[in-house]
Amino acid sequence: MEFEEKKAEVLVIGAGAAGLSASIQAALEGCEVLVISKTPTLTGSCTVFSGGGFSLATGGMTADEHFKKTMEVGKEMNEPVLVRKLVEEAPKKVLNLEKLGLLPLLGNGFVFFKGHPPVWGRNIVNALQAWSKKVGVKIIERIYILELISYKGSIHGALGYDMVSNRMVWLHSKVVVLATGGGGALYKRNDNPPGTMGDGYALALGVGETLRDMEFVQFYPLGIASGKKKKIIAPAFLADIGAIVNKEGENLLAKYGINLHPVVSLCRDTLSRAIYQEISETGKNPPWVFLDIRGMAEEGWKDYILSWGMENIFVKQLECREKLIPISPTCHFFMGGLKVDSNCFSGVEGLYAAGEVVGGVHGANRMGGNALSEAIVFGSQAGKSTANWSKSHSLVSFEKGSILELAKRKQSVMGGKEPAKKKLISMRQEIEKLLWNDAGIIRTGEGLAKVLEKLSFFENDLFPKIKISNPVELVDYWGLWNALLVARCVAESALKRTESRGSHYRMDYPQEDDKRWLRSIEIKMKDGQLAIS
Repeated sequence: MEFEEKKAEVLVIGAGAAGLSASIQAALEGCEVLVISKTPTLTGSCTVFSGGGFSLATGGMTADEHFKKTMEVGKEMNEPVLVRKLVEEAPKKVLNLEKLGLLPLLGNGFVFFKGHPPVWGRNIVNALQAWSKKVGVKIIERIYILELISYKGSIHGALGYDMVSNRMVWLHSKVVVLATGGGGALYKRNDNPPGTMGDGYALALGVGETLRDMEFVQFYPLGIASGKKKKIIAPAFLADIGAIVNKEGENLLAKYGINLHPVVSLCRDTLSRAIYQEISETGKNPPWVFLDIRGMAEEGWKDYILSWGMENIFVKQLECREKLIPISPTCHFFMGGLKVDSNCFSGVEGLYAAGEVVGGVHGANRMGGNALSEAIVFGSQAGKSTANWSKSHSLVSFEKGSILELAKRKQSVMGGKEPAKKKLISMRQEIEKLLWNDAGIIRTGEGLAKVLEKLSFFENDLFPKIKISNPVELVDYWGLWNALLVARCVAESALKRTESRGSHYRMDYPQEDDKRWLRSIEIKMKDGQLAIS
């Protein structure tokens, strides 16, 4: 069996804002950097899908106020040292993006970067990618990471599958940055790219890393409920000019006592829950919850969209202001992830992480705009930390035979006579429905137990019987295995936390319980099984 070896001092897995920021900083520090993306960089990351909004201390909001808001929204489950680093470093690091040709639109506590055309997230990735190439970073697309390579307790790269050449690739490095994003695409309704299935969490567990806060999954309340495309409505539409109403015309903010503003930035958990309850009670088809922006005058509307640079996005998306817009919550962001320190070190030698794959910054619920700020701040920090590691370590040489054996194990699932793609897709869809219905916006102990029972059936009875027929199906096969593992992490953590806090709502335990649960739930692999504490 042949495989190709590619060497670099720093290997970055993931090409969103966090991964590209890490690569740029490591390159500026003098390191040879290789970035791996399993998708084309301009289509596959959540940064590309984002509205390009950053929360930071600007326009009258201080770092202390940003810190306080972030902790309040996170229900005090955030790691204070990480939040402090975020709020203190975000203004300088985020506003530095203006040097890349992005146009800042400053507000009280936020900044948006516009481009031409104003597709904000895509512009950010475009700019970061151009900068990374300018400083010598090499980016390779369409390589799927199968496993991190551990040698004598330290991480020295990864084994990947090149989807273009259909060959295994040994990515040999001194140190690795995980910047793979979250797992939002594990849920039936989501606004993430389809490949966002929690691969980074599974890779980290496989080398002994600890995950934290995996029960905290954020749902964005303003998802477009009509059509097949994954569209969401910008927070400002509700905060500034709109209303959320049910079919009787009742204002849901008043009905459910939601009174913090901007509501979609500060109350994503309670608003998503309110909308979900209304839909569940009145029938899911059609969804009887709407955004109502019909009351805004024509001139006010024009001034509003022009000030935000949204004429090419939201006007087309919403079509007009003459009808109610059906909405439904959609899975948006994972607050949980790898347990790291303020230098982005995971606790496993040679492994650092940044972005959504990391837990601790957002606590039980993420404040709107903090995701991209986190990606830039901690991506840069991960790049600096890995550069320091690289300067004090050598590229370790070890037997290629061990890599060959690993590659053989990963390909041992081949041998099927017929394509397995339909079976793999079907099981993934079952997982998506299972999580949405019973480990989603509203949870119960009974429903979570049902999720774990069904996942166990998939893992032990169905999945082992699947044999793929060609190398191309390796990505679907191991991606599904990762999805099963991550889904179990979410359900196990949600079942253990017998309270409601932030995005985690247990109907059978509807109150917060600070005495017992103002702490993180942690998960790691022990003897091949998940151990939860």
